[in-house]
Amino acid sequence: MTRTIEYIPIEDLKENPRNVKDHEIPTVTASISRFGVIDPIVVDARTGYIVSGHGRRQTLLNMRDAGELPPEGVILEGEGKNRTWLVPVLTGWSSRSDTEAEAALIALNRTTELGGWDNEALLSALDELSTNTGGLVGVGFDESDIEDLRTQLEEVEDFDPDPEHQELPGTKGIEVVCPHCGEKFEV
Repeated sequence: MTRTIEYIPIEDLKENPRNVKDHEIPTVTASISRFGVIDPIVVDARTGYIVSGHGRRQTLLNMRDAGELPPEGVILEGEGKNRTWLVPVLTGWSSRSDTEAEAALIALNRTTELGGWDNEALLSALDELSTNTGGLVGVGFDESDIEDLRTQLEEVEDFDPDPEHQELPGTKGIEVVCPHCGEKFEV
């Protein structure tokens, strides 16, 4: 099946009732308000449910219902109060079973989480963004996150990998037995 981007009325998009992902809607709203709709919502052709984009859908519905103008990437159709918000949707993907649909729903969120960050590069980028127009609005990080990241990186710099020089908090007086020779050590 060919995958395409289609503009579909937002009210026609159905949430997956088994969606297990929570969303930080204020951050998603700030992001969409600042950048527009960058990622299309993804719909499973077999089930008709959203596979990726529940938070975007909810944010766009909230914006529409609050009487806001549609963000960049959303098309208006119709006239007057009956204007419909058409949102970009990736169509053409179809799950093979309900199990596969649920697995994809989880995987699309989890694989992003597992990627992690290059903390030094992230701190540099956030520091730079925080001093420019728009700052950290819609990015998902704030000044306290920057300070936490800076502290983490300083702790890594202060870490001495030589066990002779390291004392872990709460470990004084613990007895360790070598599994190979049976010798006991106190740390």
